[in-house]
Amino acid sequence: MEPQVAADDGARRARRRLGSARRRAATRVLIVDDDPAMRLLCAVNLELEGLVVLEASDGRHGLVRARVERPDLILTDVTMPILDGFELVEALRRDWRTRRIPFVFLSGESTAANRARAEKLGALGYVTKPFDPLRLGAVVVDALALARDRRRARRWTRRRRGSTRPAA
Repeated sequence: MEPQVAADDGARRARRRLGSARRRAATRVLIVDDDPAMRLLCAVNLELEGLVVLEASDGRHGLVRARVERPDLILTDVTMPILDGFELVEALRRDWRTRRIPFVFLSGESTAANRARAEKLGALGYVTKPFDPLRLGAVVVDALALARDRRRARRWTRRRRGSTRPAA
């Protein structure tokens, strides 16, 4: 009977590892850009990184999709019709369901004012067009890792304080 217990324990550990790999593979990135070619370019490169890609054609659709899907990261263009990238992020920050979603800006403009505004909003990255597609994947993966580390630090801080309520 003892070997059966060891085999069950090994199978349990293998399932746990598999579950961990599935969670990693299920990391979702929402791409919000009004240019279909740019969305496709970004999607292909992020899928090569093993990420699941969601898409929205403008800021308004991006806002709705973010609220419904709750992606792990949002990659948004700055200049879009209806709701630009900055307005999208500001709207996401006002909603308690989406305020902690990290984001990276993608822009054809590299002005100091835009970069400063992105930094003030808490962007984890700012990529200017045209860009190296391989660099985009690295920026997004690094932003996801940074966001994960920040979440862990918040949880650790809450546990150390003995608080059970989420930090604002």
